[in-house]
Amino acid sequence: MMKRKWIITILLAVLLLGCFGGEPVAGASWGPAFYLNGEKQDVYTSHYSIRETDAIIPLDAFLKSVGGYYADSPYNAYQVQCYELNGIRYIIDEKHAIFAIDEQYDRLIKDLNAKGEPLTHANLKEADLFPDGDDGLWWKEGNGAGVDYRLLESTLRKSGQDITIEIDRDAFAIRVTLKEPE
Repeated sequence: MMKRKWIITILLAVLLLGCFGGEPVAGASWGPAFYLNGEKQDVYTSHYSIRETDAIIPLDAFLKSVGGYYADSPYNAYQVQCYELNGIRYIIDEKHAIFAIDEQYDRLIKDLNAKGEPLTHANLKEADLFPDGDDGLWWKEGNGAGVDYRLLESTLRKSGQDITIEIDRDAFAIRVTLKEPE
């Protein structure tokens, strides 16, 4: 009887250590720390990727983490979503790998529809939806889409956001400074 209690005690201890012993629990993040205006945010960042020369940021998660929200749009559909941040609307078109300002995207789609042409990367580049030197292509994986932090910062600045995105590789952190418009 004493031996059985001892075995049960050991098994319970192992079970408890397995549940609480440093392994992730539901919702825990193993990604980089995320700071907004100097304050660490409690956001899930396991799907962010910091590498030696670049960092990939998931667009929808990033926009939500800095105060953006899903916005109603006639373009909202499977693989296309509209988000609003500080009064500016953005389109994330995963099918065509586009992150653009809503007004520019809308103008391009209407122009292409009038000409009977499909949306392609060639006509996207002609439309100047992207910051100088960038072609707007970004990484896609599974059901999520991400963009290099430099392209993300450039696109947001081009649209009028006062934002800085820094990658602190030593601290394994993403530091964002975003000023609200006056």
